[in-house]
Amino acid sequence: MKTGKAISGKSYPLTRHGFICAVSRKESSSDLSQSLSAKENVNAAKIKNDLGYIGFFQFGEAALIDLGYYNHWNNNSDKTKKNDWTGSWVGQRNIKSLNQFLNSPSLQIQVIDDWINFLCKKLRSRSFNEYYGKIINGIEITESGAIAGSHLVGDGGLGSFLGVPGFKGKYKESDGNNVHISKYIEMFNHYDLESCCERKIYISLK
Repeated sequence: MKTGKAISGKSYPLTRHGFICAVSRKESSSDLSQSLSAKENVNAAKIKNDLGYIGFFQFGEAALIDLGYYNHWNNNSDKTKKNDWTGSWVGQRNIKSLNQFLNSPSLQIQVIDDWINFLCKKLRSRSFNEYYGKIINGIEITESGAIAGSHLVGDGGLGSFLGVPGFKGKYKESDGNNVHISKYIEMFNHYDLESCCERKIYISLK
């Protein structure tokens, strides 16, 4: 079976599960091809970095608000958009605190699965999927690359890189470590996400 690009010495099958393993490897140095009880995975699930991003996939508050786990800043004692996690959780899947989330590795995998679906729908609603299959700055745009780029840099940065009207030049195309989104798109290209959307096809009637 073909595998994706190696990340920290590991490569994974070009499947949805392989994609999840690869993103986690990049974000937290875990290896989800191993047991969740493996020491490196136990430690990775509990990571909170200097910018407050958490767990296997380095989620921020905004993503977990979108997915219904963390209460929105407008309805929360946590009024800042910093990843300080000082506010309240919704209680979805019985997760009611930061500590519970960090100590629930299997739940984190369910969350990234939901996040992939969420991003797929979001990119499709903005017609970003119209760019799948195109070559931009020498890089082929695929759904898995675009979703990874959106996760790691944001959909605004993805839209800017793709040259989408209304996005181009208005959003940062690099993450907090100054890694450009094109690196992420290329790194995570060609995984089959199975349930994700395909490029739209328009038919003209005569």
